[in-house]
Parts: sequence; structure tokens; C-alpha cells
Amino acid sequence: MICEATLFENITVLTPTENGGTEIIENAFVAVKDRRILCVATDRTEAINLLPEYYFSYSGKDKLLLPAFANAHCHLAMTLMRNSADDMVLQDWLFNNIFPREAKLTPEIIVQGSKLAFVELIRGGTACVSDMYFAPHEVTTAAAEAGLRLNICCESTQSQPNGPTQVLTDSVSEYVKRWHDGFDGRIRSSLLVHSVYLYSESAYRELSDLAKNLGVGIQIHVSETEQEVTDCLEQYGQRPPAKLAAEGIFDVPTVAAHCVWLNDEDRALLARYGVYVAHNPISNLKLGSGIAAIERMLDAGIVVALGTDGAASNNRLDMFNEMRLAALLAKGVSGDPTAIPAHTALNMATINGYRALGFEECGVIKQGASADLQILRLTDANLCPLADLTSAVVYSAGRENVESVMCDGSFLLYKGELTSLDEEKIRAEAVNAASLIQL
Repeated sequence: MICEATLFENITVLTPTENGGTEIIENAFVAVKDRRILCVATDRTEAINLLPEYYFSYSGKDKLLLPAFANAHCHLAMTLMRNSADDMVLQDWLFNNIFPREAKLTPEIIVQGSKLAFVELIRGGTACVSDMYFAPHEVTTAAAEAGLRLNICCESTQSQPNGPTQVLTDSVSEYVKRWHDGFDGRIRSSLLVHSVYLYSESAYRELSDLAKNLGVGIQIHVSETEQEVTDCLEQYGQRPPAKLAAEGIFDVPTVAAHCVWLNDEDRALLARYGVYVAHNPISNLKLGSGIAAIERMLDAGIVVALGTDGAASNNRLDMFNEMRLAALLAKGVSGDPTAIPAHTALNMATINGYRALGFEECGVIKQGASADLQILRLTDANLCPLADLTSAVVYSAGRENVESVMCDGSFLLYKGELTSLDEEKIRAEAVNAASLIQL
């Protein structure tokens, strides 16, 4: 639903601030035009004067306007594996259940799973997502049609029987040249480097050099399990972060997913290189990988975002759940109820995620920012009484409270109705697609 100009009237605004806090503005008038926020005013006339004669008015009575979420680590088409490979240790789950299913994937199947993910993400207040998976051309096209922001990790390697990993320089370069910063800047690209354990050693320097030459970042799983760390020490004599740094992986903007098994030296290294960490609390718990020490990461100066991981290991793509659990886990593990306060968790789900994925202009509600927004109903029973708004969003709210979602100035969800996706058709096609990859 494209609106040339929109005025959110008499609405309560909750936005992250640059210093890591949050700001609340009551009875605000937020003007949006040409995909950008023109102003956040408390005077209606000030906002109207910036808009054309005809604009769309959205009543903000009993509503909350906050930035849409950014999911910093996801495997979109894994929605097709939801509820079918549960209660397993990571290595068994990955090598004996996920990889065999992935061998049956086609671009068409991947698109169906990705579209199902888009439906769930939008309904849950998310307007930006990372996809660390396959079929980048087809998924990019689908994301553009859905209206989402996407940082897609280009599949950058190919296994060679009894030989070194092949780096797909030509196909990655073609993708980046064709799509990077496309669709009015809603598409970003990065290299998919799965982990420190999946490729032959020579591939890592090739991959880091390729990312540098193309001017893109890297997304990678880092220290997800204790076994990964043990194996890396045995094979290379270094822990995963040190080995990856030595191979130049962190010389470009990097999103490191999981980071469960870090020590102080690892954290200092990631902070020194400016690596973003994508914390996936639910997936880490479900796979028994452990609990990441987020407070220690923050103390070390690491910027932490949130991700859901794929639906095969979650099983939801629900950023409200991730945000709440990230805060609660930190308190439970540390014994400190002040650990990861609500405003920190909200920033991890919004501004930090956007920045990790390369969208610096998003994740806040202020003049000049991109209009990636979500509207929550404040009259729903689970939010009553409101008291502290930031706490209400982090500890009480859920995707059932999301009324509307806007990305880049266009509504993807308007008062409960998807505007760019046919949910019933997508669900039916996804069920059929899932049947084609069952073991």
C-alpha cells in the first residue's frame, strides 16, 4: 500500500536514541513523505506544512509508533522445515536432517519458503531481515515484491569432492553488481561464509579478499557450540574468532551469529574489529548450544543485534520473543535483575539490527530517517495497564498487538491486512513445497 505522504496524528512515539536509551513523545504528529520521516512534532500545523495538499491520515489514538524490527540473522526458507527436525543436538540436526533436506531444494521451493517467512515477519512487526541461505536472485526479487528490506548473503562457495572448497567469484560478483543497493536502497548484499569448520582452509582468505574487492560485508556463524571451539583449537591451534581474524574475515563489516562460546580474548577481538554480534537466544536454547554472555559483550564494546535464526531451529520468526528472552536470560544467568534493561533489548531489536545489516538510516524515529515503522494497539488486554511504555513493549507485547507495519514509507500491513502478499495462497504453496523436501 503505497502512500505518497502520511501523517500519523496524535500518536505516542517510542524511539531508540543514539546514546542507547529510548525517548517517548506523547501526542506526536509524524509526517512521512518520499519514504522519509519529515518531522516528529507536537504541533499539527508544523507537520501539515511539510506535506502536500493531499496526504493519508492515520489516527494515533491509543496507538504506539515505534521502529519496525530488524532480524539480523535468519535462514528464510527454513520455514519449510519447521516442526520436522526437533529435539536434536546441533551436529545431528545439521548433518543428518537439515543438509539432506537442503539437497532437495530448488529455487522455486526456496522462494515459497521465503514468502512464508515474509508473512510471519511482517505480521510480527519486522520490516528488515537478513537471509543467509540460497537462491539469492530469486529471493531478492520476492523480497522486493513484498516490500521488505533485505540483506542477502550470497552463497559464495561450492564443495569439491576430494578437493578444496571452490569460491564462486563470478556468480557472487554478478549478484552484487546487479542487486546491491537496489530497489530504492532496500537491498544490501554480503558474502555467506558459513563457519570456520565447513570449508577448506585456503577458502577463507579468498572469501575475505572477494568481500573487500566487492565492497560488501560478511555474515558468518561464530563459536555457536563448544564442539566448534574445541575442533578449531585442534585443527588450527586458534579459537574461531582468532582464526577468522587471521584470515581477514573481520577486515570487512561482519555480522557474527550466535557467539555463545566466547572468552574475554574473543570478545576483545570482536570489539576491536567492530564485528556485530547477532544474538539468537531461542535457537541457542533449543539446540542446546548454550547461553551467550551478552552483558560481557556489551561491556567489551560489542554492538549486539537480535536474530531468530531459521524456523527449523526456533520454530518462530518472532522478534518480540527474542527481545523478551534476551533480557530475561541475561538476568537469570547473572543473577542481576538490572542486566539488559528494556531499553537495551529494544535497541538490539531495532537500531542495532538495522546498522548490523547496513541500513544506517533506519531504526529510529526522527527527521530524515527512513520510514520503517510499526504501530501497536495500546488498548489490548496484555498491555494494560501501560505504566512504563518501554517495559510494556519488551516484556508484555507480542505480535498479536501489531496493527500496521510500514517499510520505506509504504504499508506492508495495514490494520491487520497484508497489502503486498496473498497469505492464503502462500500458505498453501508452502505446504506443498515442504512435502517435496521431506526425508
